[in-house]
Amino acid sequence: MKIIIFCFFVFIVIEQLINIVNACTCLPSTIEEKYCRSDWVALVYPLKREEINKIEILTNNVRYTDKLCYQNKNEEEFIYTASQSAACGAFLEEGDKYLIGGIYNKGKTKKINLCGLVESWFNLSEEIKKDLNEGNFGKNCTK
Repeated sequence: MKIIIFCFFVFIVIEQLINIVNACTCLPSTIEEKYCRSDWVALVYPLKREEINKIEILTNNVRYTDKLCYQNKNEEEFIYTASQSAACGAFLEEGDKYLIGGIYNKGKTKKINLCGLVESWFNLSEEIKKDLNEGNFGKNCTK
């Protein structure tokens, strides 16, 4: 009987570890492909990062308060992502500038992930920046 209980315990532990080590995997794609797959795209400055929905350690979400770079007003908006990179959560460094794109989740909530468009503005080529500024980027999108 002790062996059955021990085996059951080991099985439960291994099953939980398998759930924990699942990692985010993304198909390789270009910035333009990520741009085309996005429901929305914005150039933002992350101002604040806060964890929300602290129910379980693996289901936390992170909410970033961002300032849109192209707005003159002092309006801020929220962008959501998973809190862990294993769940494809994106990490935005506060004070950096990012070109991000994502999906609308549950209505108007903006959500991003590692497989989507999350690029530091300073790492983009001058050609991409020029095309974005002139409205020529993503002209080949099919949707």
